[in-house]
Amino acid sequence: MKKEQPQTSVSDLEEEIEKLRGQLATQIKLNETNMGLEKVLNAVSAAVYHIDLRKEEGERITFVSSSLEQIFGMPKEKFLTDKKAFIPYYHPEDLERIRATSAELEKEKAPKTYYYRYRHPKNNEYIWVEETVTPSVDDKGNLVEIFGVARNVTERKQYEEKLLESRESYKALVDQSPDGIIVAGFDQRIIFANNAVLEISGIKSL
Repeated sequence: MKKEQPQTSVSDLEEEIEKLRGQLATQIKLNETNMGLEKVLNAVSAAVYHIDLRKEEGERITFVSSSLEQIFGMPKEKFLTDKKAFIPYYHPEDLERIRATSAELEKEKAPKTYYYRYRHPKNNEYIWVEETVTPSVDDKGNLVEIFGVARNVTERKQYEEKLLESRESYKALVDQSPDGIIVAGFDQRIIFANNAVLEISGIKSL
């Protein structure tokens, strides 16, 4: 004698359909949120990327923004498939610093910001890049994800260098002046005095 299969009521089917609708609606909203976030990240001038170390080698870079091509002069597809292709364009003097920062990131598992020079493939001129990497760890403390942001800070670096040169030129000019020049703080304590002040006063040092 065959055993009768339990009948599925209409209400059960309606409940299951409603559940599936809810799951689908949630997935659609999640996809829309991700698409919106991607649009925002692609709109910023910095290159943004995400690396998932839990995935297989060659599949770990899950996202890279469109600005990468403008900053590094290579299509983002190249970054996704062969990140090592960028290494020849790093300034030789900065390679050791880049490797050391990567090693520190794996060891300390703390955010890092570092600077390096990169030879742009389109004009062979070096630019300054500021890169910030933020790690993410699992419950066991293992490094599982890396979020990175890279910016072209060439103009800022050039400004800083000019400012430093200007300060050094001003200090040299003041030191060589035959007139005594003193700078004092609000508490009347001497902050700076040039060589002429020492010669005029006969004081060896302040």
